[in-house]
Amino acid sequence: MTLEFITALFLRVSQKSLLNKMDARNLAVEMAPIIIWQKGREPDMYRQYWIQPQKGPSNHNLEPQPVYSAWDLLSDEGEAADASSLIPLDDGVPVDFGAIEVVQCLIEHHNAIFTDANETIWK
Repeated sequence: MTLEFITALFLRVSQKSLLNKMDARNLAVEMAPIIIWQKGREPDMYRQYWIQPQKGPSNHNLEPQPVYSAWDLLSDEGEAADASSLIPLDDGVPVDFGAIEVVQCLIEHHNAIFTDANETIWK
């Protein structure tokens, strides 16, 4: 049932690809490594998002958060750091074209694969 709803959402997004530039292929390329992978090749880069946060209040962060004003955000100080160097690149991760093709097929043929898709109600 979850796969049906995920692919229904992707289909809906891809139907508006003229506005958002995310057709079925682009969605498959971006989302396939997250939702489908081969046994033993789990994407470790997403593991930080899978860890469930603690439900109760934490004693680790009792210090008050610093207060910033709009002027602090606009100041030129501290802009020596190159923002592009902080973005992690996953160049070493092999691309699983099989998973991309499967997700693209699920998106493009969603209504034929999930026969109850016509009954899906979007609110």
